[in-house]
Amino acid sequence: MTEILPFLPVPDYTLPGLFLLCLMEPVPLFLIYALSARPNWTWAETLSRRRGQYRAWTGTLALGVLLAVWLVVQGLLIGFKWPIQYVTAVNGFLIILLALVPGTRRFYAKSAQTNSH
Repeated sequence: MTEILPFLPVPDYTLPGLFLLCLMEPVPLFLIYALSARPNWTWAETLSRRRGQYRAWTGTLALGVLLAVWLVVQGLLIGFKWPIQYVTAVNGFLIILLALVPGTRRFYAKSAQTNSH
């Protein structure tokens, strides 16, 4: 993969690796927990602009969009030809799609949250 480095705005894979390690690994795990347990974190409420939805739902949708943006930038810089890019694209698409399914939106609506706890 060293043949790709001349096309990137970084001298090595350290910055992209740190991004993937620090954001794209713990954030999905955090969101899985938050979607499953629905903890009542008041600090997280300020992060959600969609007041009608549970904040972890908003974070999940943002994660899917972040994956899509990551792949668009990657495609512009190095092309779209490696199998892992297709796997990541499918993951991002499914995250966005499943978050936007009406049943999912209803399940994570604020009224459903308050009624279930």
